[in-house]
Amino acid sequence: MNGVYNSLRVVTHAKLAMLRSKGYIQGKNLDFDYKTAQGNPAIAVQIARQYVREKPDVLVGIATPTAQALVVAARSIPVVFTAVTDPVGAKLVKSLTQPGKNVTGFSDLSPVNQHVATAL
Repeated sequence: MNGVYNSLRVVTHAKLAMLRSKGYIQGKNLDFDYKTAQGNPAIAVQIARQYVREKPDVLVGIATPTAQALVVAARSIPVVFTAVTDPVGAKLVKSLTQPGKNVTGFSDLSPVNQHVATAL
C-alpha cells in the first residue's frame, strides 16, 4: 500500500481509537465496516450506494472522492468527512460555518497564507 493509503489507514485507526475512548466497542455497540476505493471515484460511488442500501446510522468518508460519493448517495443519512482539504470547493458543504444538509466533518486545510506571512 502506498503512502497515501497508509495515511488514510492511520486516520481510520485514529477514528476507531477515539470511538473506543468514548465507550463504543466494535461488535458490542458499534458496527464499523471499512472499504477502500483506493482513489477510484467509480468504485467510491459503488461502495457509497452499497452502504446507503444498508441504512446505517452514520457514514464516514475519508478523503474527498469518498466523501463526495457518500454525500451524493446519502440524502438522509448523516455523513461525516475527514481528510478533505477543501470541503466547500469539493461541494460537500455550502460553507465552513454553515455546512447545511446532512454533512459535517474535518478539513485538513493548512492556512498557508498565515504560514507564509509568519515566515516573512
